[in-house]
Order: sequence, then structure tokens, then C-alpha cells
Amino acid sequence: MPIKRVLERDGKQLTFTAANRAEAVVMVKEIRAKLRQGWVPTTPAKAVLALEKALDKLGLWQMEWITGLTDAEVEVAYANQIKRKELVSEYVLARRPTRALFAYMIKGHQGLHLKGAMKVLAKNPEHKQWMIEGLGAALAQKNGFDNEDARAFAQRWIKLLGAAAPVAPKHETGTTEAKLLAAIADAPEANQPREVYADWLIDQGNPFGEYIHAAIAAHPDREAFTTTEKTKLADKLEKKHAKAWLAPIKPFARSTILRGGRGLIRAVATEGEGFVKAAAAISARAPRADLVLTGVKKKHIAAIAAAPLGAFARVVLAQQRLDDADVVAIVSSPTFAGVQELDISEAHFGDAGILAIAASPHLAALRVLDASRRYARGPAIATAATLAALLSSNRLPALRELKIFAAAVSGVFAKSTLQLQALEISTQDFTNADMAELVGAKALANLEHLSIRCAHTGKLEVDKKTVLAAKAKLKKLQSLHVEGVVTLD
Repeated sequence: MPIKRVLERDGKQLTFTAANRAEAVVMVKEIRAKLRQGWVPTTPAKAVLALEKALDKLGLWQMEWITGLTDAEVEVAYANQIKRKELVSEYVLARRPTRALFAYMIKGHQGLHLKGAMKVLAKNPEHKQWMIEGLGAALAQKNGFDNEDARAFAQRWIKLLGAAAPVAPKHETGTTEAKLLAAIADAPEANQPREVYADWLIDQGNPFGEYIHAAIAAHPDREAFTTTEKTKLADKLEKKHAKAWLAPIKPFARSTILRGGRGLIRAVATEGEGFVKAAAAISARAPRADLVLTGVKKKHIAAIAAAPLGAFARVVLAQQRLDDADVVAIVSSPTFAGVQELDISEAHFGDAGILAIAASPHLAALRVLDASRRYARGPAIATAATLAALLSSNRLPALRELKIFAAAVSGVFAKSTLQLQALEISTQDFTNADMAELVGAKALANLEHLSIRCAHTGKLEVDKKTVLAAKAKLKKLQSLHVEGVVTLD
């Protein structure tokens, strides 16, 4: 008998069913997305015990289905697990952490699982305090930890968790260094401001200045990954001096790449939590660099939108759980002005997010927009009108490359004004008439790369003859791909 789960919101109901493991996996993901949007189960929290048994019979692990429950249902599921005195995996706790389950793992002395859970939970500052309290309570009990090794383990972790968190570096805009870095950001392609900064660093006794000079001299060879005496010197000085220069932002950045940046950061990856704490300092050391943001949560959006994102040439928010409100907040912020490439692929936004991009007064510099969705499920661009509004926007004069998902494309190309050079559309419906309209759009006459992909369960009803005719009419076309029909380079 299929599993059935019903959610409701504002008087409306959604029904989800699953008869096998594959369907159950999809169902859990879809329900998780709906719960974030304010939908709630029609059944009481205790009913989750029956759901748990049904999902287990279909072969789903707890770590797979626990994310598809409300907080109240999680409490019931965990309480039942504790009552049965079952072992808890750190992977389950990582997905839905609670104080009660962590205390249960301590009480049960669950060995490697407890150690794994400690490492996972310690990554989130919100969990540290109740971890300290849980370990402290167990130490205070005579039978809390039954051997010296376990007690030493608990004491060591309390000390680690209680250590002072790294302090976000201040970026004083009035300092000499700040002014020199600002001059570099104002002329990112010029070497002279970088050389002036390098000389100033050397005068201050900072050997990182030597590295900047060497990196500028070696830049063409390093970009081409050609080994020369100049690149060897730059690599040697980077290993020797970069660590100290990067120290202020190191606790807040997952990774940094200097190679190819002519002495400064070329690309930086950071968690949302770290970026909002040190955005000004990171952006100052990475003028016109690539910024890759991961682990972005709802609570970070306002701070990210207020951060100096425009200091970066490329902002990557791919595969983050961005909904329409998140995209609107980010692209509507004046601090976003200056970004040349935006990657929000595989996110969960829909029409409202795309319409905000089309209407934003802060995207005049944007050259590349990747809003594609080939794998992630969730809201899509449901209407052709939304895509038409984007293609005819007068707010995106520099946009040359567009990747996007649209449920339908009929009638969207005729009024296009974007002077695109590369266009990739994933759609559920594309016909010969759509191809003819695309080819006939004056604004798209300079296309050099065109790709039409089939999205999810869609169907491309276009024949090879029409595609070849399109290739002949688009004189500047260098590559053409229509999924399942033809690929031409």
C-alpha cells in the first residue's frame, strides 16, 4: 500500500504518495521544500511513528527521511528512538540536531558515533553552548563517563568548544592600506596601483610586497601554467609570505587562490556564516575576484545583500537554497552593482526571482547570468511571460551570456532586446515555430553559441532540418546543440 502524506497551507492541500524507495526519496525532498514554504502536515506529530515504519519498510534510512519532518515530528521520532535505546548515527544528528538526542548519545557512550557527532555539531556556533552543557552535566554525574579516557575526551572537548571564536577583522576605510587596496579595486586591470601597494608593504617591513612584484612579473606565464624562473620565484614567495598576509581572513574563508591574481586573491570560497562576519576584509583583499558562497542560510541573506558584493567580478551561489525572496533581496541591493557574472544555478527560486533580476537597477555591469536548473527540483520559471520580460529588459545592457530554465518559450523571442552571444535554455517544450522565432529575432542575430536542452519530462518537438536552417541564418554561430536532434561545432 502506498505511503500517503498530506500538507496544508491557507486552506489548500497537497497530497504526496510513494510506493517504492525511489518515489519515497523524491517525496521526502519535495515535502522538505514545502515545509520551508510554510506548509504543515494535516496529521498530529505522533502520527510520524506510523510514517517512520512505512518509510523503513521501503528501505529508507533515518538519515534520508529525517529531513522531511517538522520540528515537532522530529522530537517525537527521536523520543521514540531514545525510548527503544537504539544507536544513533552522527549522520542523523547532523541533519536534524537536537539537545535531547545529543544528551542521549553522551549517556549511551556511543563511541565513534559520539566523536563524529561532536565534529559535526562543533561547526555550528549555535550548538556549541548546549554541547558544553551536555558534556558538563555528564561529567558532574558519577556514572556520566565510566572511565578516565571518556572523561578526558569530554574535558578536552569542553575546552575546545569554549575557546574564543575568531574575531572578524576590521577594515578601517581611512587607513593607508585601505586606500591603497581601494585604488587597486578602482583600476583592477592596471598593474601600477598593485606595485604602489607592494612598495608600501615593503616599506612597512612586510615581505608580501616582494611577492606582489614577482606575481605581476610572472602573471602571463602563471596564467598559462608555464614554468619559468619568474613563476618559480612567485611560487616560492607565495609559499613563504602569503600565509601571514591572509591571516586576518583565514578563519572566515574556506579556501583562497592567489595564482593568476597578480599578487592579490583571484578566487575565494567561504561559508555564508564566515562571509557575513568578514565581508569587508575579504572583499578588500580580493578586488574583482571570484566569490564562491556555500552553506548560505536564510538568516545570512540580509547581511549578504548588504555586503560589498559589487567588489567581486563573479559571485557564485550555485546549489544554495535560494528562494524568490532571497534572490530579490540580493539583486535589489545597491551593493550588488559591479558584479559581472552571477551563478545562481540549481537554486530554488522561481518567476519572482527572475523578474527581480530583469527589473533591478544595479545589474548594468552583468555580462553572464547562469540561472539554469538541470538537477535541482523545486519552483521553475513557470511562464513564458517571465522569460520574455528578462529577454526584453532594458536593465541588462551588458548581458552577453544567459543560461536559464523555462517551462515554456512560445512567443518569448520576438521582442528580445538583449544582445546575447551565448544562450542556453532548458525547457519542457520547444518546437519548430519556437526555433524560427528565435532565429528571426534581430537582437539574437549575433549569437555565437546556442544550446536547447530538454528539462525533466519535457519533449523537444523540433526536427533536424529546422535546426540546420537556423544554423545557416545565424551567421556568427560557432556551436549549436539541440538535445536529441543535432550538435554542431
